[in-house]
Amino acid sequence: MIKIVESEVTSFDTSKWADMVIGPARRRFLTPTGEHYRLLIHLAHKISDGVFYDVGTLDGASAIALGSNLSNLVTSWDISEVSRKTAGYAYPNVPGMDNIEFRTKSIFDEPAWIYDVADIICLDITPHDGIKERLFMEVLEKSNFKGLLICDDIRNRRFPNLSKWWDEINHPKWIIPYAHCSGTGIVSYGDETIVKGYPTVSHGIKGHLSRVEANWLNEMPARIGDGLYGELGTYRGRSAACIAGGIQTSGIKAHLITVDSYDGRSMTSGRPHSMEDTVACFKEKGISEYVAFMKGLTVPMADKCRSQRFDFLFIDADHSYEGCKADFVAWSPLVRSGGEIAFHDANLDSVLQVVKESGWKWYKVDTIAVVIKP
Repeated sequence: MIKIVESEVTSFDTSKWADMVIGPARRRFLTPTGEHYRLLIHLAHKISDGVFYDVGTLDGASAIALGSNLSNLVTSWDISEVSRKTAGYAYPNVPGMDNIEFRTKSIFDEPAWIYDVADIICLDITPHDGIKERLFMEVLEKSNFKGLLICDDIRNRRFPNLSKWWDEINHPKWIIPYAHCSGTGIVSYGDETIVKGYPTVSHGIKGHLSRVEANWLNEMPARIGDGLYGELGTYRGRSAACIAGGIQTSGIKAHLITVDSYDGRSMTSGRPHSMEDTVACFKEKGISEYVAFMKGLTVPMADKCRSQRFDFLFIDADHSYEGCKADFVAWSPLVRSGGEIAFHDANLDSVLQVVKESGWKWYKVDTIAVVIKP
């Protein structure tokens, strides 16, 4: 089991290896978020004496990140030398990193057995059309590869076919929202499990989200994309913070409207929290610009949003059948066709009954039931 903790990834000192990268990638090596290099370095230090492959060298930054733990052996493939020459030094020699080998050839020309010994494969090949990626995955399926496959740019809106390819993968997979803002995913081909801690943006905010649910909400903006999101039942703002943090890290153009009476009438535990305290918390975390707070009962507040069309709605207010049903009836017409409505605490019969009565296609993420509006 590999545990990935956001604070460890984003706070990792990458300057030692950034000095080995010449060009635009060097700057991105140093930023806390925005690229996947810190994640690669983090994973490289979770495994020792491993075998890592970098498919798509470009400027060599990913290979250097994977090779940051000198006990691991890294092989990097690219069909062209042009991009490597821009790095400022002659491959295959990276100063101080003799554990990296660069090959100018297609990895498809290599013998099949090489995949059997790999622990991590980083796949980042152009033109990101999903075609080469599918071919590569077909090769992996025929091999005895039991490691982790890391895929970049899977939620980049310029590459919709790459995103479609990612969605079709049936192996256990995770999106790491604090890696590359265009989407970095990890696929497990063996017994390895990725455990992600709670998103850092939610730290210090009390709430009733599981770690799986918190990460799902945090990753949702990168999946849904630009648009308007809604939430019914703010409480202290934990779920709203996860969504707002996801908007911030993914770089999309989206906004969240969150509604609560702030009188605790639908709470099953805890004490009411003022809207002013929640707003102050969001300002302190630097995510307030992505959220509009509305105070009032959820059903009447739907009329004030009648002109809006939501791409995503999170219902987590009154958990009684009558209350949940009323929220769904009032707000579901405001969700666009193809949009998602997520019900928290669908482990309760009262909430699950509303989900099933919708008659729409739905799926579950821990205790969250998600219906897709036709």
